[in-house]
Amino acid sequence: MDRQKPRILAKPSYQKLTFQTIFILLTVVLMILPLVTTFNELLTTLIMKVEIYKKFQELIVPHLARMVGVVLGFLKISVETSPDTLFLTSGAKKLAVYISWNCIG
Repeated sequence: MDRQKPRILAKPSYQKLTFQTIFILLTVVLMILPLVTTFNELLTTLIMKVEIYKKFQELIVPHLARMVGVVLGFLKISVETSPDTLFLTSGAKKLAVYISWNCIG
């Protein structure tokens, strides 16, 4: 009788484990994403009803508009700022970009 040598299972490579981990994480994120976006919409609706957003609009948005204006200036994009609007200028044309409290993220 022919005796077969026992097969020794090789350990999976480090690269294979890395890709398996990334795939599992991606799967979990894609499964949870619809719940997160739904919850985000719910929070936005609640904040709009309670009118808490007005404090964000008054306190945070003007500083954010100035910061974005400075960054665009470094990129050689001509921009003028107001407390809640950026005006992008190209020659005689102006484009107003309104910054709302819920688009800060």
